[in-house]
Amino acid sequence: MFRALLILALAIITATTASAQTGAPTYTGEVCFDGSGVTVSVTAAPTATAILIYPTPPGGGYYMNNDGDGNYSATFSNLNAGTDFSFRLVVQVPAQYEYPTHTLTLEEGCTPFESVNDDGGGGGGNDDGGFGEGGLPHARAFRHDVAEDNGQWSILIETGAPVSPLPGVSGIELRYRINNGPMQSESMSDLGNFVWGREIPGVTEGDTVSYSFVKAVGFEPVDTAWFERTLGQAAPTPPEEPIETLVGLRFRDRHENEWRFDHYPAGYDVGRSFSLKIIDHGNRLDFELTTSPEVPVNAVDIKWYNQAGDVGFCDRNISALSKRMEGGDNVFTSTIDNLVHGQRVDVEFTLLASQTYYTEFIYYYMGDGRLQRESQHPYAYAAGDASIPVVTVNQFAFNQHALNLQPDDLLAFMDGKVIFETRWDDGLLFNPPTAFDCNGGPVNFNMGPSPVYEPDLLGPGYTNNSCIECHMLDGRGLAPESAADSLEDYAVRISIPGPPGQAPQPHPLYGDQLDTRATPGATPEGKAAIVWEIVNGTFDDGMTYELRKPRYEFTDLLYGQFGTNIPGQPAPTPASDPYEGEAEVSVRVAPMLIGLGLLEAVADEEILAWADENDADANGISGKPNTVTHLATGTTALGRFGWKASQPDLRQQAESAFAHDMGMSTDLIGDQPTEIDEYTIDSIVSYLRGLAVPPRENHLDPEAQQGKILFEAAGCMECHRPIMRTASDAEFAPYRDQIIQPFTDLLLHDMGEGLADDRPEFGASGREWRTPPLWGIGYVGHVLGTPNDPFDPNGNPGPANYLHDGRARTLLEAILWHGGEAAPARDAVLAMSASERDALIEYVKFPFADPASLNDTIACQPDLTGDGKLDFFDVSAFITAFQTGQPDGDFNGDGEHNFFDLSAFIAAFTQGCP
Repeated sequence: MFRALLILALAIITATTASAQTGAPTYTGEVCFDGSGVTVSVTAAPTATAILIYPTPPGGGYYMNNDGDGNYSATFSNLNAGTDFSFRLVVQVPAQYEYPTHTLTLEEGCTPFESVNDDGGGGGGNDDGGFGEGGLPHARAFRHDVAEDNGQWSILIETGAPVSPLPGVSGIELRYRINNGPMQSESMSDLGNFVWGREIPGVTEGDTVSYSFVKAVGFEPVDTAWFERTLGQAAPTPPEEPIETLVGLRFRDRHENEWRFDHYPAGYDVGRSFSLKIIDHGNRLDFELTTSPEVPVNAVDIKWYNQAGDVGFCDRNISALSKRMEGGDNVFTSTIDNLVHGQRVDVEFTLLASQTYYTEFIYYYMGDGRLQRESQHPYAYAAGDASIPVVTVNQFAFNQHALNLQPDDLLAFMDGKVIFETRWDDGLLFNPPTAFDCNGGPVNFNMGPSPVYEPDLLGPGYTNNSCIECHMLDGRGLAPESAADSLEDYAVRISIPGPPGQAPQPHPLYGDQLDTRATPGATPEGKAAIVWEIVNGTFDDGMTYELRKPRYEFTDLLYGQFGTNIPGQPAPTPASDPYEGEAEVSVRVAPMLIGLGLLEAVADEEILAWADENDADANGISGKPNTVTHLATGTTALGRFGWKASQPDLRQQAESAFAHDMGMSTDLIGDQPTEIDEYTIDSIVSYLRGLAVPPRENHLDPEAQQGKILFEAAGCMECHRPIMRTASDAEFAPYRDQIIQPFTDLLLHDMGEGLADDRPEFGASGREWRTPPLWGIGYVGHVLGTPNDPFDPNGNPGPANYLHDGRARTLLEAILWHGGEAAPARDAVLAMSASERDALIEYVKFPFADPASLNDTIACQPDLTGDGKLDFFDVSAFITAFQTGQPDGDFNGDGEHNFFDLSAFIAAFTQGCP
C-alpha cells in the first residue's frame, strides 16, 4: 500500500530543476611537496578578498597568504612522502563559498587541482509554488504535506535542488508524534525529484500528527520547526507577518567550537553587548543590529547557513554565505531572502571594532518569533526558549546568559555580573578566561579593578569576600578533601530552638551564621573544618561501595561553644561566657545557580498541586510546601529557594547572601544603616535570574535512555518531577509560558536520619530538605575544574560534590545517602546490576523527559472527574467528597475536612490548569 501511495505522490509531482545562478567563484591551484613541506597555491576567479584553508594534517583552519595579483598560498611543514594530505577551501569574494575536500598522496613535485561545483549548480527563485511544483530556491527550503491513499497516511517533504554554495540533501529523518503521544523517529524514503516520504502507520482521519524534519544538507544536520496537522483537515494558516523579535546578545572573543568562546571578554560590562531586531516577513528576514557608542564598531559581517557539520575542536564552523552589513554609526542592517515558513536560519556576526569580536550562532525558525535552539529534538534542552544552544568549554557551562533576553535585560545581567564578580576586600574584578586559546595558550589572566567597588562595605565579620568565591563560575562550592582545607565555600548556619513553623531563632552570641573571616582590625568568630568518616556498604550483587560522612570540628570560637549539645573549642581568650542552652548548627555548601529565574517563574499553584503532606495517595511520598516569611511584605509566602526552601524569591535570597555571607546589610536584612542599595540588589537579581541552563549531552545515548527507564521504575520522579510550566503572567516576560525540565518539585521531603541536620526552618524539620533540581548536574565537576591540555577543552574536571554538605563525591553516592521517603528508591538502586547502575548515572547526569508527558506529570488537581476540563461536574464531585469525608474532599492534604479545603479548591478551580 505504501508503494502505491508513493507512486501516486510521484504522479502528481512535476519534475523541475533549479534555474541557473551565476556568481559562484571558481579556482585553480597546485600542491607542491619538497620532501618535508607542502605549499598550496590558489588563484580564484573572480578575484578573492580572502581564502581560508582547512588542511589535514595538521588540522585547524588558516587564512592563506595574499601574494598579490589574486594569488594565495599557505605552507605546512613536517609532512612525509606517501602520506595522504587533504584540504578544503573557503573563498570569500566577499560572499563566502565552501568547496568539497581535495585529497592526494604526497609525492615530490607539484600536483594541480581545480574547484568542483556541486551538481545542479545554479540558483533558484522564490517559493511561490505548491507542493510538487518545484521552484524552491535552495536545499534548505522545503514544502511539506500529508497525503492519504486508501486509508493509509504519509508525510511528504519536497526540498530545493543543490544551489552553490549550498549542497543538496542526502537524507532526511522524520520525527513525529501521534495524538501527542511519544516521539518516534524514522528515516524518510527518497522518491526522486527532491521529494521524500514516510508512511505513518496506525492513524486515521481526525488524528493529530505533529512532526519535524532533520535534513542532511551536505555535512550539516538542519532541523525544521515542528508542524501539526489534523488528518483530513486543511493545513493551518501560517502566522500573519511581519513578526518582530528583539533580543540582546553579547560579544565573544572567538567563534563557537574554540577556546575563548564561552568566557566574557575583558570589559564585558561596557558596551560589549548589542540589540538585534529581526523582522520576519514570511519569505525574508530583515536584521537591524545596534551596538553601543562606548565600543565603536566600524563594520559588521553577517554570515548564515552553517554547513561545517561535526568539525574538530578549534576548527571553525563555516557558513555558506557572508556579506558586509549596511549602515554605520552603531546601526547595521541586512536582509536574508529566499526563505520559507518553518525553515531554520542560522546566523553569526563578526563585529569589527578596535579588535574583532564574534557572536554565537543564533537560530531562528521562520514564523516562530523567538530565537530557538540548533536542534528541535524535545530531549536536547531543559529550559524551553531560554535554553542556550551550545557550550564549548564545559568549565563555563553555568555562567552563560539565557536566550531571548531583551537588550535591557542583558544590560542589567551584565551589571549584576560585575557585582557578582567583585571582591569586596581588595576591589578586584574576578572574571576568569578560558585556560588556553586555539594557538596553544595558556591565556594570561590579570584581574583589574572593579568599577563598582566601595571600600569598607565588607564585614567586619563574613564568610567570603565575593559571590563568585563561593559560587565559582556560578557552580557549587568546593568540598574540602581533609580537615586541613578551609571551608571557604561553606556557610555554617546557627540558631537556637524556637517555636515550630517559624524562622530559625538567631543565636544570642553568634547570630545566624558563623563569621569565619574578618576585615583588618576585627576578629573572626571561629573556624570550621570537616573530618570525613568512611561508611562502607554492599550492593545486592555483592559489590562494595564507600561513602563519606562529615564530622565537624569548630575551633577558636570567639564566644565559646555554640551550645551544650555542640562540641567546640573556644578561642584562647573568649570574648564572653559560652551560651548554656542548646543550639542548632547546619553546615552547607554553596549550590549551583543555573535556572533560578525559571523556577521563580513557576506559579505557586502548580507547585502546591503536587503537595501531599499527609500522603493521601499512600505512595510513601509526602512532599510539603515550606511556608516562609516574605520580609518585604510581612506576609507568608511559598518558599522555593535554599536547601530547605526557606526563601520565597531571588531578591530575598540575594539580600540574605549579602547580609549573612559578606556582612553587608540591606534594606531587609542585617544591621542598619543599609550598606547595599536597591540598584545593587536589582542588578544581582537580574544576574541570577538570567543565568542559563546548559544543553544536555546524553539524550541520544542508548545507555542514558536505558537509565531513564530505570530512573522512572525506581520511583525517583515522585520527587524529582521532570516537567514544569512557567506562569503565563510571570513577572519576567522572557520566561512566560515555558515548558521546563528541572527535575524537582520544590517541595520538602523527609530524607532520613543519615542526612538530617536537626535544624528546622519554618515548616522544614531537621530531616526535611527541598528536592534539588537535577538539570545540568553532570557539569558540576567541569565547572569546579580547569582544563590543563590545550587540545582537550573538557579534560581535568575538578572533584565534584553533591548534597547539601558536599559529602557525596559521585551521583551514585548521593543516591545511596537517600533515606526516609526516598529509601525505597535507594533500595531499588541497591538491587540493580552494575551495568544498570552505570546506565542510571549516565541518565542522571543530564536527565531528560518528553514534554508531551506534561499533562501526565503535572496533575490538574481540581479536575476531579479526570475529563481534562473544569466544569460543574468537578464542583459537584468536590462537594460530594467534602461532605462524605472522602480523600478528594481533603483538598489541601492536611488530614482534615474544613474551610481551608473549600478555599483551596475554589482558588485552584479559579486559577485553572495548564
